[in-house]
Amino acid sequence: MVQSCALDWAKDKGYHSISFLFPLTFWELNLLKDRLSLIELLQTFYPELKELDASVLNEDGVWFILDGLDEFQIQLNFDCPAVSDVSEASTVDSLVTNLIRGNLLPRAHIWVTSRISDEYQIPPFYLLKKTELRGFSDEEKEQHFQMVIGDDDLVNKAINHVRILRSLDSLCQIPPICTIMSCPALAAVLSSKESFLRELDLGYNSFSTSGVQELAEGLNSMTCRLKILRLQGCGLTAETCQYLSQCLMQHQILQELDLSSNGIGDRGLKLLSHGLGSSSCRLQTLKLYCCGLTVLSCESIGEALKSETSTLLELNLSNNSLKDAGFKIICEGMYAWCSLQKLNFLLPFSLTYCSLTDSCCAELASGLMSKENILSELDLSHNNLQDKGVKKLYIGLQIIKLLYYERLLFIEDSRSGRRFLADPSSQKSLGNSCVVFA
Repeated sequence: MVQSCALDWAKDKGYHSISFLFPLTFWELNLLKDRLSLIELLQTFYPELKELDASVLNEDGVWFILDGLDEFQIQLNFDCPAVSDVSEASTVDSLVTNLIRGNLLPRAHIWVTSRISDEYQIPPFYLLKKTELRGFSDEEKEQHFQMVIGDDDLVNKAINHVRILRSLDSLCQIPPICTIMSCPALAAVLSSKESFLRELDLGYNSFSTSGVQELAEGLNSMTCRLKILRLQGCGLTAETCQYLSQCLMQHQILQELDLSSNGIGDRGLKLLSHGLGSSSCRLQTLKLYCCGLTVLSCESIGEALKSETSTLLELNLSNNSLKDAGFKIICEGMYAWCSLQKLNFLLPFSLTYCSLTDSCCAELASGLMSKENILSELDLSHNNLQDKGVKKLYIGLQIIKLLYYERLLFIEDSRSGRRFLADPSSQKSLGNSCVVFA
């Protein structure tokens, strides 16, 4: 429902009085450990707000959607010190509490979603209105099974199975549970010889570890022909990665895997890397946007890229705190055996602990000059590379003989760096490359 509201607003189909809408999930807020201001928090998830005048947030028409309070790992303390300045640093839970109390941006609209069991965290005094969303009706359950499963025979089997168990029938009023019940049926579809399913998008459904295990069993079938699997925003944990890793080792047809917006962390990536490094893995696109990865994950990624059998062409590591040290480790994988064509290192977290600096650019330039390198798109947006870093990268682009580069993005509006790359001789050396200052 949250995503539906945000989409309607973005498409100008509703909420016309709202100028800014900020959906924030509590499970993503769990990843922020350092003290930061509300402005820095918003820029972490919405880096395009870097140039935003903070004063506009004090006006009418600002809407915060805080989704999934029951997933927040910190108990809200409504006796915490007051924070009224959007530029004042504090803990994440304190910022959330002060938003709800109205100390921060008192004219903003605040919508908090939660399970009924956790609604007590917010004192009734701060609740202007409370709404309970009812679950699926019997007819809606059948429609949901039909939408997720597709095959009529399997839909009927799933519905009959649910009706036999009365408690399960009640649980299926909850959409995520209803989806999880579809996992065995989906696995059956994937493993069916008659299945022509090539692409499966299950994004933003809630899956348990057992649900992912069921799906993996279908993927591991010799008759499965699925090429694209999207599981973004499904609440996956590190434990689920062991089953996905097995899929990469056994399912030689899968070409694209999207695990974005799942808190798998370093432990999950390590489990996944066993499959990535397998000689049987044929994955071409891997999306790990906002997965709670740190420098600890970079060695596993680098080793996978260096594998002789690696077929990876596109890698998205946006919104992960990899830092310079992690970046250098991954750069080592851009040599001899790396087939990577797109590398996205968009790190919009606070520059105090997540930015790349000019110190990583020499290593990257060396990778760009490698004759085996065929990198065609490089996104380094929202990093503090500065003039020195830009010039180091320019050397790599200038020396390389075959210019495959299509786009270089730098967040810093570096004046001398801009003049340097705008020089006619620099442009001539860069050929058809495009340098954009974001």
